[in-house]
Amino acid sequence: RGVAVGVELEFPVWNRSTGMATDFAAVHAATDDFLARFPFSDQVRDDEGNIYRATDPNTGDELSFDCSYNTLEISFGPDENLNKTHRRFTAYYTALQEALAKSSACRRRTDTNTSTTRKTTALCT
Repeated sequence: RGVAVGVELEFPVWNRSTGMATDFAAVHAATDDFLARFPFSDQVRDDEGNIYRATDPNTGDELSFDCSYNTLEISFGPDENLNKTHRRFTAYYTALQEALAKSSACRRRTDTNTSTTRKTTALCT
């Protein structure tokens, strides 16, 4: 009998513009873009019609927002092969970063003091 492991990851979603709140319109647009790319057909919406949870019925993977649209959660259905889970994570995370990068507040900025690009493990709007 194999052992299956489920993984759950949470990411803060923040605005890189100093002092600005998370751009929820960008978050919702990124969610729509994500759902156009992946088969997360089971969707739950809030009172304003925005998706706050979507599930892939084949894998059990779930995209959701924890308490607010400031924290994005990716939960992976149980799998015996963590390499498969990692490949799905990479695809999901890349798609979310690409979608959020369409928001002007998320574009990577160059630090004028060191000429290096700032990077983050958080998602940004």
